[in-house]
Order: sequence, then C-alpha cells, then structure tokens
Amino acid sequence: MATSVIIKVATWNMQKGPALASTQAQSFLNAGALSARHQVLGFLISDTDITFIQESPADIREETQRPDFSAFRAHEKEWVSYDRTHDNQSHRSANRPAFYSNHTIQALDSPSDCPANGHEDAFRLSAIGRRSTSVGYGVFISLHATSGWNAKSNTTDYLSWLCKWLKEDKSCRFAIVGGDFNHRPPHDVATIEGCAVTFCFPGGMTQQSGSTIDGFCSICVDPTVTAKWSAAQRVVTGEKDGPIETQMARADPNIGQMHNQRGYLGKVKLGDLPGTVQSLSGSSDMWVRMSDHCAVVGSVTFTCPDDSVGH
Repeated sequence: MATSVIIKVATWNMQKGPALASTQAQSFLNAGALSARHQVLGFLISDTDITFIQESPADIREETQRPDFSAFRAHEKEWVSYDRTHDNQSHRSANRPAFYSNHTIQALDSPSDCPANGHEDAFRLSAIGRRSTSVGYGVFISLHATSGWNAKSNTTDYLSWLCKWLKEDKSCRFAIVGGDFNHRPPHDVATIEGCAVTFCFPGGMTQQSGSTIDGFCSICVDPTVTAKWSAAQRVVTGEKDGPIETQMARADPNIGQMHNQRGYLGKVKLGDLPGTVQSLSGSSDMWVRMSDHCAVVGSVTFTCPDDSVGH
C-alpha cells in the first residue's frame, strides 16, 4: 500500500506591482492594474495550497514586517517573505521572493551559504518554508534566478546547493521550487546530488519576450518518494483546459494598446476601480498591463510506501 498527497501550487513574477486593497488616490491606469492584479492574486491564493511570488510588491512585503512577524514561527493563510536586512537591495526596488500558504508552515531563513541569485549588489535569496504532509515533511521555495546569459548555470548551481542542503535535513522527504527560472530547463527529469528532480513548465510563453521561463520543479530527497506532475497551466483566458472560466486575464507578447501595454493583461471594469482620482462611471471593460510575466499553476502528487511514512 502507498500514501499520497496532492499539492496545488502557483507562481507569479509580479514585478513589484501593488496588488492588495488600497484606497489611496491614483490614476485610473494604476488603479486598474492594482485591481486586476488583486483579482488574479485572489484566484491564486484561494485555489492553491501555496503561491510563490517573485519580485513581490512593497504592499506584500510590508505584510510580513508587522511587529508580531517572526521568520521562525508557524504561518497559515498569510504572506511570508525572508527576513533579510543586508541583501544590498533598496526597500522600494527589491527583488525579494515571497509565498502565501493556506496551510500551517514554518518559514525558514536562507542559510548563509545559499548561492545568491542575482547581481552581487542585489542578492535574490529565496523565501523558504517547511511543513508536514501525509508523506512527511516538505520544503517549499520561491526562487528568482539571475536574469541574462548565465541563468541556466545559476539555477543549476542553486539546485545543486539546495539538494545538498535538503539531504542534511534527515526529516525532509521532498521539496517544491516555484519561480522565475529565467530559462527553460532542457530536460523534464534530472538527477542532482542523488535527488530526483522533475521540472514542470506550461506549453505557452510565460514572459512577454515569448520565452517560457516560469514554472516549477519537484525534488524527491527520499528515494522512496516519487513525484508526478499534472500539466502546468498559464492563468490566461482561452487556455485549453485552463483554470480560468471567465474573461479575466490574457497573455500577448505583441499587444500594443494604451502606452504599449505588452505582456500579461488583466480585465477590469472602469466603474469598479477603487481609489481612482477620476470620477468614472459605467461598466466599460479595460485591459491593463499587470506584469511581463504570466501567473502559472500546477499540481504535483507525491507518493511513498506506507511503511516508509515517518521514517
């Protein structure tokens, strides 16, 4: 007999675009973009077990900096980002990953020997969490790999370090990485430092350049644990068998409307925009740019023999 757990995940590089409710007066384009992001983000966190965010906006990061926040306490149904004060990034422009968990999770600080993901003056260290499941403890990592020509080697180095680190934790049985890899891995399955690593990316482009660089990978640390992914899907209108039934979001690398808003677009109604400086009425729809990147969702099943659970 075997024990299994299904984990639904999402990942989105939001490019620091605000997404939480706000009553601050702003232009209708900014308010529209916030409303669209809020709509997509609400879908992601309600429909998945954990949502990984890269380039998390300041309003999400500020949620993790409340006086009662501790990087080492358990979290449930709230935002978590790593507690880093010396990463050489300004608060306003920081590329700091975050995640939202619908289950109790323990946030972990990035170990001091964790490879920096980015330019030496802007470390993109990961947001990491750990929680118990029916097949044992799993680790969850929100990753933003280096942009540019060395993204592949950067990701390889990071995953190699991560597998070594996970093996040192005798209780960890598997891990999930969600993020902006800034390249598409050449293979679906790989063996890294004795761990079985499986990549899962959607079929369509996830970034306005036309590249497919946003997705997931699973790491089976315990050899008795296996992972099986469902097909990753972009959160866009019209995606075959996609998760969105309503006309909410679309991806178009060549869209050229209103200030050249290329990329990942969200649909909002002008009469529903909160905190706009204009007096807008009616129910006309407007497509607004949310990010260069699409949100992506996926589902993975981890399975292990019953007699290995708890070992």
